Amino acid sequence: MSLKTKSFASEGIDKIDVNCNIFRIRVVASPSDMIEISWMDTAMRSLEIIEAHGVIRILDHAAIGIYGTLALINLKKDAQLLVKLPASYAGKAVFQAKNEPIHISDISSRATVGISTSTGEIILENAGFNQLDIRGNAGRVSCYSLDVGESAAITTRSGAILCNLLGNETDYCLSVSTRSRRNNANGSYGSGAKKVLLNSEHGEIQFSFQNDLPVDRFA
Repeated sequence: MSLKTKSFASEGIDKIDVNCNIFRIRVVASPSDMIEISWMDTAMRSLEIIEAHGVIRILDHAAIGIYGTLALINLKKDAQLLVKLPASYAGKAVFQAKNEPIHISDISSRATVGISTSTGEIILENAGFNQLDIRGNAGRVSCYSLDVGESAAITTRSGAILCNLLGNETDYCLSVSTRSRRNNANGSYGSGAKKVLLNSEHGEIQFSFQNDLPVDRFA
């Protein structure tokens, strides 16, 4: 088992489409204008990367077999897909998983980003995107120091949402909606230019604003 890497010049790439059932997805900033991808294949699993017509597609595959508990542990051992995204990238990036987590941190990009899971947790830390669409089901969504260029929508069915927005309430127009009895924050807050929607059918929602003035990362 050895580390594999691939790099693509971000210029000319319009979309990155990641769909993984085995690999944990990790996204950080690229130190250059290259889109960098790294992972480890094994005899039990592999990653497929296809680049054509300005689109990078990433899929994972498992060897055919019957997977008990031990086999599943071995299948997913060290199964992390690392994507390094340049700040200059202004296309679309979609990250999809089922049961595995998606973790994005320490990145600021002009990209339009979509994230979805079934039961996996979604974590964003010190992240900023022009447009953001997060769709969870039962997994928790946690956002710390989230910066928004234009808009963000975070929706779940039963997963809890924790959202800490960079800046002040006056920077945002925030809409909160949930049926959870543990949440009393339904309503609208602020009248700023940055549009944020937090919606969970049954999950608890918590949100807060940092008092520091937001860095204008999207000028």
